[in-house]
Amino acid sequence: MDFFSHQENARRRSRALLWRFIGANLILVLILSTALFLLAQKASVDLNFNRHNAIRWPNPERVVPMIGLINCFIVVSISGAALIRWRSLSSHGGAVAEALGGRMVSPNTTDLLERRFINVTREMSIAANSPFPELYILPDEDGINAFASGTSPEQSAIAVTRGALERLSRDELQGVVAHEFSHILHGDVQLNIRLASYIFGLTFISHVGARIISASSDSTYMRRRNERDGKGRGAILILITGLFFTLFGLLGKLVSIILNAAISREREYLADATAVQLTRNPEGISGALKKIGGYSKGAEISASAARGLSHFFLASSHVPRFFEKLYASHPPLLERIHRIDPSFQGVLPDDSQIEQQTGEEND
Repeated sequence: MDFFSHQENARRRSRALLWRFIGANLILVLILSTALFLLAQKASVDLNFNRHNAIRWPNPERVVPMIGLINCFIVVSISGAALIRWRSLSSHGGAVAEALGGRMVSPNTTDLLERRFINVTREMSIAANSPFPELYILPDEDGINAFASGTSPEQSAIAVTRGALERLSRDELQGVVAHEFSHILHGDVQLNIRLASYIFGLTFISHVGARIISASSDSTYMRRRNERDGKGRGAILILITGLFFTLFGLLGKLVSIILNAAISREREYLADATAVQLTRNPEGISGALKKIGGYSKGAEISASAARGLSHFFLASSHVPRFFEKLYASHPPLLERIHRIDPSFQGVLPDDSQIEQQTGEEND
């Protein structure tokens, strides 16, 4: 495997997708702002002829500043909500592991599998020239999975399931840990948090829009607006504004989730290539992925919080349905294996073969 070319290709595609992410949201703002302007202009027309038999159109000098204020409100609201979300996700490195029921591994543990986890991580820490992270185990999870968390190499954590410790060989565990070090070194966790925070901000905007629509459709409110301006134009404009917020939030969230998933898939390819670079052993990470594909429980994590945190994992904790593949956070498992091992013929070990390999390793 030419891991350097794989890394560069993954970085290039990630940068392109990130620019598309930004561009798509800017285009969405432009389109919806234009639509809001036209709707506001249409709604503000006085359909009653005045004494000169002319139709009065709104003064652009009033409408344009209103659109600008609405866009400023959107930017401030998204930024504020995203900042709150960022702070909640940027606590200590083990926050994600603890949310999934994990426990920290003691440096003085006498458990042989945990000692091996510590030793492998120390080796990869040296190879990656990265600080030694906090280590966590999800003791109640039999699936084979792992993840990294934290906002910097100095405040990071790596967690593995009990199933990964028990069913992966030392080389395979080393490949998995190297994969997670890649996410730490390349800032993937920080990127995921930023994008997740932005998506949270868009969700907040859509909620604001829904509240505005609910308020403007209230019969008492509409009656008061009608009495105030005679035609109910103010209430209509507020309703249009609510629709704008809701559409912007929902469409922006949909576009962002799809592009975020595409970026995440490229970062998984990058992490696989980096795992090969750090270990100099393609069979390590590819062997772990093959066991995940063949094992009856796969990469399953049963904790209730796992669904919302799947983008952190080594592999998806559930098999995506057909319509979910568009926004799946991980590439197809067989495609990942084939990129690492071009000679792979699609044959995966079953439970009995995995147990046999584990027994031979322990002997």
